Amino acid sequence: MKGRNGSHPPTQMDTMSMLDPKDLDLLLRADQGALLGQIMRLNREPRYHNRLDAIQLMALIKEVKRNGNFGPDNKR
Repeated sequence: MKGRNGSHPPTQMDTMSMLDPKDLDLLLRADQGALLGQIMRLNREPRYHNRLDAIQLMALIKEVKRNGNFGPDNKR
């Protein structure tokens, strides 16, 4: 399925890879109740220009947190 601009919607890897590492770290450290708000705030930033899939990103972050896959040093 193609998006409004004729391109395909972002995949899970696209969604995660477009995040700045500092922003990803911020989301991984966010409390459950603040996660969606943090994603929405980031999505309004000029560098993302509403290109983040907030629902997909929230689900991915929750999955990473649940599995404890925070990267090579398992940050928490």
